Amino acid sequence: MQHNLKILTGTLLQMQRREKAGHTQYSPIFIGDRTVAMTQFMPEDAIPNNELEMALAEKAEYAALPFFHIRYDTGFTRFHVTPGNMPAAAYLSATKMLNGEGLLELFEYCRNR
Repeated sequence: MQHNLKILTGTLLQMQRREKAGHTQYSPIFIGDRTVAMTQFMPEDAIPNNELEMALAEKAEYAALPFFHIRYDTGFTRFHVTPGNMPAAAYLSATKMLNGEGLLELFEYCRNR
């Protein structure tokens, strides 16, 4: 699990650079070769684009995948996770603040359900 967290942090740094360049960042979450969720990562103070979010949430729902909006702090230590579609609401009923380990546990829970 710790190895996955290091990959996640590196990926978030790359996404942060792309976000600053004006590219919206969406990511499938894989455990092994299985997609367990779709996510939108964004800085804590970012303003989401509703049209893009609705389109991706709908696509994730058609694929029976939970879609989460994940805001991160500058140190990637706190993650505010909000369910973005009905399948995600089955795992998380409201916005919740998680640390890196909690975020990985959420994805693991998605995989096991």
